[in-house]
Amino acid sequence: MIPLRHLEAARSSLFLPRDRPDRFEKAHAAGANIVVLDLEDAVASQSKDSARKHVQAWMQLGASAALRINPVGTPWHEADLDAVLAL
Repeated sequence: MIPLRHLEAARSSLFLPRDRPDRFEKAHAAGANIVVLDLEDAVASQSKDSARKHVQAWMQLGASAALRINPVGTPWHEADLDAVLAL
């Protein structure tokens, strides 16, 4: 994941849904200071499990990105935290 100091210094961010792994590398190469992989609004509820697996696989290859997860109180929050902590 990206250190906080990089988030604070970023001039541009590129958000993309985490259930579109075909776009991860393209987004990273696009030149934004930070790529934000979004599991919250950008991913349909029935796709959230597979989206978590896609982002884990991509980041385990050494990629870096910020992650936007579902908020506390939603049915997906705990699973999002577990996925992030497993990285």
